[in-house]
Amino acid sequence: MRTLGPGDSFGEEGVFLENMESLVSAQATSALFLLHISKDSMLSLLERDPAFAMRMLSNMSRRVYTLLKDIESYTLKSATQRVVDYFLEHAQLQDGGQFRFNTNKALVASLLNITPEHFSRIMRELCARKLITVEGRDVYIPDPVRLQAYETLESG
Repeated sequence: MRTLGPGDSFGEEGVFLENMESLVSAQATSALFLLHISKDSMLSLLERDPAFAMRMLSNMSRRVYTLLKDIESYTLKSATQRVVDYFLEHAQLQDGGQFRFNTNKALVASLLNITPEHFSRIMRELCARKLITVEGRDVYIPDPVRLQAYETLESG
C-alpha cells in the first residue's frame, strides 16, 4: 500500500479498533530499527499529551486522504499517468529531477496497481520519448515540465 521512511509509523488503527483482525503487515527492504509501542502505552500517551494525539490524528487523516487519492487514481488515470505522477511527485523532493528507486521496481509497480511487466513497458516508452533516462536504479527527469505535458496528453 505504501513505503515507509525514517520516522514513519504504521498499525495505529489497532489501538482503536477492538476485536478486529489487523490488515497491517510490513516487509523491510533495507536495514531498519523498529520500535513497537504497546496498546496500553499508546493509549496512556494519547490521554496525557493532546499535542501527540493531534499529530497522530493528523497522520492517520493524511493516510486516509492518500488512500482515497490512490483509489481515484486507479479508477480514473491510465497506468502511464500513474507512473508519470509517481516520478514527478518524487522528483520534486530531490534537486535536478533526480529520483532514485529506494526499493525494487516490482514494489513500485505494485504501489501503482500495475504489473511489473507493464511498468517496464511504460519505462521503455518514456525512455524512447526521452522523457526520462534510466541508469540502474536511478531515474533522471531532464525536463519535468515536458514529462508533465506528456501525462496531460495521455489523459486527453
